[in-house]
Amino acid sequence: PLCVTVRPAALSVDACTLSGWPAPGTAMAAGDRCRVFLKCRDALGNVRAGGDTVRLLTRSGSATLPLEVEELTSGGYAFTLAPTIAGSFAPFLGVNGIPVPKRFTPPIRVVAGAPARASIVANAVHRAEGEGGAPLRLSASSSAAFALRVEDTHGNTVAALADDALCGECTGEHECPESVARVTAQPNDTYTVEVRVPSRFGAYALEIWCDHGGGRTVLAKLPFVAVVP
Repeated sequence: PLCVTVRPAALSVDACTLSGWPAPGTAMAAGDRCRVFLKCRDALGNVRAGGDTVRLLTRSGSATLPLEVEELTSGGYAFTLAPTIAGSFAPFLGVNGIPVPKRFTPPIRVVAGAPARASIVANAVHRAEGEGGAPLRLSASSSAAFALRVEDTHGNTVAALADDALCGECTGEHECPESVARVTAQPNDTYTVEVRVPSRFGAYALEIWCDHGGGRTVLAKLPFVAVVP
């Protein structure tokens, strides 16, 4: 018998197939992972068994995220998208130096992940106080307000949360039942915290947390001292 081995022809990027890429119009949260698979084919659709050079870059402004590409024993390639920077990324996928058509790799939109921490935004009132671990000094029985920045675990700003998503209250050496904080979102991607300072002098802390379906996540515990006005 005559045995004939037919090998795939030259690469055709138009015939390549890609699966697992985020659908257009959807968003990934920073830190999410997405597994993508690429099959390299010739013009007739035959899968090339390997040996191609696959390169994937994603760029957002000045941030470039090169990704490692894994060659599979079954033929084809795999890589994992796991962006940690919020923004819109324009990907470039090339095989053997030839760009794969953009229709296969639409832009990726990455949004901030879940709230993980909060910090005071320095301003004219609180620039000197509350920095370097020093507690704020607030007048007893007064109303205080300051700005907070909320971030995810990767340092992306978490903005425009619903007003009831963030809560706060005072704890300290004296009871302060009247000192429940009010937190509201602002257009500049920060949050305003308004709190009634306890009437008794002493050391306290303002605890800010986020309520979600899985429970409560403490974002910050900000120390302050109630002092004589």
